[in-house]
Amino acid sequence: MLDRFLEVPHDGPMCDLLWSDPEDRYGWGISPRGAGYIFGHDISEQFNHKNRLTMIARAHQLFENVKNKSFSQR
Repeated sequence: MLDRFLEVPHDGPMCDLLWSDPEDRYGWGISPRGAGYIFGHDISEQFNHKNRLTMIARAHQLFENVKNKSFSQR
């Protein structure tokens, strides 16, 4: 279990959860920002299937067009 009430560390699971980003690619990669990872639509689809989800909403990202979806509407 992760302690949510802490200063975000520079590495480890909490850092990865907070700083990883979707990218137009396949698989995993190292984030250019130096914290977390980048991941492709295949990783999101695997996560959704395993957890019986249909969508992941990233509330901290603002879009001018609310209907904007990552990964080409997948």
